Amino acid sequence: MLKKPISALVYIIVLLFAFSACAKNEIESAINISGLNLSDEVLIYYLDKVSSSPEKYGLNENSVSGNYIDAAEQLCAKYAAVNTEFQKRSLALDTEHKTEISGGVSNEWRIYSSYYNKIGVSKQTLTKIKTSFAKRDVLFNSYYGEGGSSEVPGKVIKDYFYANYVGFFAVNGYMTATDETGKTVSLDDDEKEKLRAKFNSMLSQLNNGQTIDEVGAAYAKEQDSTFNAGAVNLLKKDSSEYPEGFYEKVAALDSGKSAVIEAGDYIFLVVKADMSKDDDTYFNAHRSACLKQLKSAEFDGIISSAAESYKITENTERLNSLIEEYKATQREGS
Repeated sequence: MLKKPISALVYIIVLLFAFSACAKNEIESAINISGLNLSDEVLIYYLDKVSSSPEKYGLNENSVSGNYIDAAEQLCAKYAAVNTEFQKRSLALDTEHKTEISGGVSNEWRIYSSYYNKIGVSKQTLTKIKTSFAKRDVLFNSYYGEGGSSEVPGKVIKDYFYANYVGFFAVNGYMTATDETGKTVSLDDDEKEKLRAKFNSMLSQLNNGQTIDEVGAAYAKEQDSTFNAGAVNLLKKDSSEYPEGFYEKVAALDSGKSAVIEAGDYIFLVVKADMSKDDDTYFNAHRSACLKQLKSAEFDGIISSAAESYKITENTERLNSLIEEYKATQREGS
């Protein structure tokens, strides 16, 4: 007669234990994003990103630690937003994406595994993060790519490309030299005039039928160097790859025309490439980049809006412990 009450009591104890375990699991993460217990390792990964480059997030080294945590939590919310929207749209990563993720993670882990292990980020978590980056790209294309819900017409992308990129071949010269102390110094006026005369002479050679390869090779030989014009250089407007004003001067040239251009501490002999709109070779190589330049800000707004709608709940005790552990690893490295 006593077996049933004892069995019932044992059953109740088991249920209470299970309930207690579930309750413990619900609060064991440092933050919860709208019901999702986010991995502490993901939070630490993003906190490390904020701490490493605070200026990217509107912070500086004097910002209070709470601002760093807030910024990291927002990045976590965006991480959750990407994964959630990716799932809602029933999207999938193809074999190429998965191969790129695997290779990228392996390379990064080979270089930074000691540091990641020190701050408590596993290779598995790094893979989750990189997978989320890939999902973000696929999600972006599901909005704006071919067949996307907000597809950007090919003509719009192509017009943007031709309005914002120039192609050219160039021979470079320097209006500076290195003095005996190893310091870079400006050429004196006489030396600059000689350099200008040399480049204008090479321009005349181009205009008389020589190729940029021939002229560039001859100049390089004089400088004990080598030259190969190779593929067309493509430059985007507002790029910092070349001195200020260089893009505008090349853009002003007609296709196939040559000119000597001075910009910053450089002098260039330039031939503007003929990127005909009938030949999509250059455009196709940069189509994806152009689409992102056109729509990244809008897409970022969509993800940010979704992230801001999430409720972030902190497990204060766990969060503070996690932050102190992370700070300790940074003190060890200083």
